[in-house]
Amino acid sequence: MALEPTVDLGLAVGASPDSAVNNQCSPRPPGCKRWPRLARSRDVPTSLGIVPTMLTRRLATLTEEGLLEKRFYSERPPREEYLLTAAGRDFLPILFMIGAWGRQYRGDDKMSRFIDVEAGTELKPIVVDEVTGVKIGERPIRMVMPDES
Repeated sequence: MALEPTVDLGLAVGASPDSAVNNQCSPRPPGCKRWPRLARSRDVPTSLGIVPTMLTRRLATLTEEGLLEKRFYSERPPREEYLLTAAGRDFLPILFMIGAWGRQYRGDDKMSRFIDVEAGTELKPIVVDEVTGVKIGERPIRMVMPDES
């Protein structure tokens, strides 16, 4: 079974299956299967290194935490899908950065790579300050505590 390329990002860097589940719910190109159909197949929980009951609990937790939204798309038989919320979409780039770090410092040839579907190139994520446009880590920064100005 072909899964979308983000299915095991978190697992690739040793994170919990939560991050892999979050990635599996990321926006898909047209024609990709829905997550719940994949979750019901025998391959997906195994490919995530998680038993189906644990997958159900993780999906429920991610939904309670506001990263996923559960939507029903069929009453007979009852079927649901899990979609990223705005918070989940905002968290996705963090997972890509963790994956890039893992491939660079802990990786080997067995780790997943992520390809931009439109460009056909491997993703090389960076974090850039929105205000200055400068890559984080290239200039000194200081932390300001809430009670400081």
